[in-house]
Amino acid sequence: MSTLLWVIVGTGLSFALSVLVGLAIAAVLGRIGREISEMLENDHWASAPLARDVDEDAEKAARPEERVPLAAHSTGARTSR
Repeated sequence: MSTLLWVIVGTGLSFALSVLVGLAIAAVLGRIGREISEMLENDHWASAPLARDVDEDAEKAARPEERVPLAAHSTGARTSR
């Protein structure tokens, strides 16, 4: 074989090898990106408040508060024991 043929074969093989290595790296990085994206999506749902906590807060907000008249505060009188 002539020298020119060996140069062409070597160049072609190095090009093919670099393309294969690049595709392998892209596949690994793509998988890592998908897993991180899934983790962040799951983290959003994991940090959401529980349904019963939301219901309890809504129930507390719906109940009227017991308020002490202002006159009782100004005179120092107690409203209940």
